[in-house]
Amino acid sequence: MTDVETAANGAPPQESAVMPFMEHLKEFRTRLIRAFIALFITTAISFVFARQVFVILLE
Repeated sequence: MTDVETAANGAPPQESAVMPFMEHLKEFRTRLIRAFIALFITTAISFVFARQVFVILLE
């Protein structure tokens, strides 16, 4: 075995990319937007089934 790790395709691992501060903010904004969209979708779905869930819980 060698000390150098290799990726699944046999290539040596790439060094982590250095991003400017504004790029970090753009990525953060994108992740926040996706998280809020996911939260909105799951909340909407839960409201659709809320009455049925309450009936099951009250039994």
